Amino acid sequence: MIKKYLVCGKNIFLQGKNMESYKDLGKVVEINFPLERYWEAEKLLKDLNFMVASGEAASEIVAATKKLLLFCAPYGAMEKDRNWLYEKANE
Repeated sequence: MIKKYLVCGKNIFLQGKNMESYKDLGKVVEINFPLERYWEAEKLLKDLNFMVASGEAASEIVAATKKLLLFCAPYGAMEKDRNWLYEKANE
């Protein structure tokens, strides 16, 4: 298992350590990924960042964000974080 922290703010990114400064950027969720799932999450995140950087339509970016959050939700370390990810993905 790989422990990462998903920082969900204006931008979404994964970090290896949980620092207090990340809380200023947005919600921080601890995620415990199996190795293969971690690489899949990295690819989804890379695709999302590319879409944002290339100026894709807002609806496409929202759909990719929801897909990433739904993908990460089952691996949340705490129940409240899993629920939060599911709620954000279904907004």
